[in-house]
Amino acid sequence: MPANGLGTYSLTGQVCLDSVGAALASGVRLIDTAYMYGNEAEVGRAVRASGVPREEVFVTAKLYPSQFSDDEAAIEEALEKMDLGYIALMLPHHPGTGDVEAYRAMERALAAGKLRAIGLSCYYVDELTAFFPVCR
Repeated sequence: MPANGLGTYSLTGQVCLDSVGAALASGVRLIDTAYMYGNEAEVGRAVRASGVPREEVFVTAKLYPSQFSDDEAAIEEALEKMDLGYIALMLPHHPGTGDVEAYRAMERALAAGKLRAIGLSCYYVDELTAFFPVCR
């Protein structure tokens, strides 16, 4: 996972395309997006148009708690919107009802090669302590 990256929160439309393209052109190889940012399609389009080999770009995506009830469809939606073949890292955006089941869906997508890594975002220590024993 590259140490230098671009967070795309609040970047939409042409501004997102231009920002991601400029970041990749300047050597950035980590791009962070999320369902709630509303720019997954633009991020994917910019990565595809960049000329940078896909395997060199580390794209992180996040599922929002409102998606946890239909987790597998949410993962597929992110993959389809970005159209990059796979997502390097997927995270639940923060704890919420159904996060364990969503994480298990991410584990299955990881095993299927749709995701390359999974983890957690914005979890406090007590939430992590409860979460880790119930997931692989």
